[in-house]
Amino acid sequence: MKHLRGGVLILALCWVAWMWNHGTRLAMPALAPFLREELSLTIFQTTSYVVAPMISFYASILFAGHIVIRIGYKRAVVISAVGAAASFAAAGYSNDTTLLFILLVSTGVFLGLYLPAAIPWVSSLFAGRRRGLIIGIHEAAAPTGQTLGPVVTALLAAALPLGSVFLIWALAPLAAGLLLMALAPSTSSVAEQARVDAKLMPPRRLLTVIAVTVGVLIGNMGVVQIIPLYLVDVFGLEKAFAGMVVGLSRLLGLVGQPLGGFLSDRYGRVNVMTVLTILTLLSTAYIAYAPYNMLYIIFLVIQATCTAMYFPVTYALISEESGAYASIQISRLLFTSGLLGPVLTGFVMGYLAEEMGYTTALTYPLVFTMLSVAAAPLLRKRIITTPGLGDGDGKRAGGV
Repeated sequence: MKHLRGGVLILALCWVAWMWNHGTRLAMPALAPFLREELSLTIFQTTSYVVAPMISFYASILFAGHIVIRIGYKRAVVISAVGAAASFAAAGYSNDTTLLFILLVSTGVFLGLYLPAAIPWVSSLFAGRRRGLIIGIHEAAAPTGQTLGPVVTALLAAALPLGSVFLIWALAPLAAGLLLMALAPSTSSVAEQARVDAKLMPPRRLLTVIAVTVGVLIGNMGVVQIIPLYLVDVFGLEKAFAGMVVGLSRLLGLVGQPLGGFLSDRYGRVNVMTVLTILTLLSTAYIAYAPYNMLYIIFLVIQATCTAMYFPVTYALISEESGAYASIQISRLLFTSGLLGPVLTGFVMGYLAEEMGYTTALTYPLVFTMLSVAAAPLLRKRIITTPGLGDGDGKRAGGV
């Protein structure tokens, strides 16, 4: 019982840190007008500060898994939360544009260290049949942060000096990190555990997981990044209403995250992943080619919810099959899918919409969702290898 209470406390504090992690990256666009006015920035300078934490987040996450293996889950999560909070708070009081940019990049680097440590840590605390559900509860912090981040910071910025806004918003991860440092048991044995762990997801299986994830994420990001403009330009919706439609379609993600994990615990990771990729394909196709009506909004909700349900399933699969190496595998997954999804998709979709029209632009994510549907069934047979051995030296297991 004591172990269970300790696990719940760690889960709760990690939830706060992950909520803030997502909220901060989404808060930057909301703070952009205030930054521009405060520092007399150009539009290009302002957008550079907005994307700085996002780019450094995905750039640093590739190496985060190796750092986690060396320093342990607890230290990595604490350093991520406290380091990001300190960098972000300091950025709010910087009047030098170069220093501001460096501090925002630093914030993104610290943010990137979090997930490769938190997912294996939480997974290890609640191993067994509840793993997917627990990871889903943790992941529910993401849509919560995506909602609270821009709303809270924008409201604060309308009433307080900008430096105070950055400082107040940074208090939550600072408190969570310090409490974890004081109360959570040490996890410094991860490196030793990794050396003796007999489980490892082989490269070709991880590549298949990445292919499925890229398809799902590009399908989702393609819709999020272009649909507001599409609804306004093609169907004549008011700008504010179009944004509200897309925003509200994401709300079920709060329920979708734990639901996806729960269903994968009960019916199998790959079975649930396969169904979710098919639903993502069907909803993406409808969004791309169907007329706007109530059914259109329903398919927006279905697509967003399927994406939310997908990630806890994937993280649980990697945690189960990679053991102590899950940090490195999750880093590789997030780096690749993040680069092709949030970072590049917006540029590609914007170019296609401007040069070839919205129909062509919306076909782009549809092609990648087809890829995910084709790749998902390949995960039904898995090969578990011991570290250092090739795929052919591993042991073949049955369906997942």
